[in-house]
Amino acid sequence: MWLKRKEEQKEKILGELNKHVQKPIVINQTGFISSKFFINSLTYEIKLDTLTLRDEKENTYISINLNQVYKVETSKNSIQMFLDNDTEICIQI
Repeated sequence: MWLKRKEEQKEKILGELNKHVQKPIVINQTGFISSKFFINSLTYEIKLDTLTLRDEKENTYISINLNQVYKVETSKNSIQMFLDNDTEICIQI
């Protein structure tokens, strides 16, 4: 059951990201480290359950271990991921 939920979360994230490839996004991270940055032309890849969001033109990226994500919420304009280490990552589309 746990594995099925993880796969569903992963599919939910990727389904939303697919709609925004090569478009600008804003990433906000809150928790023990807080940050905000912009990606002007989104590309992404997954290797060994690590999701890397990258700017196609700049050297800006964030890598997220999807095994740490315990909850995903999506809306029309955002994807929120809640991680085990009390971190929240919000991707504003």
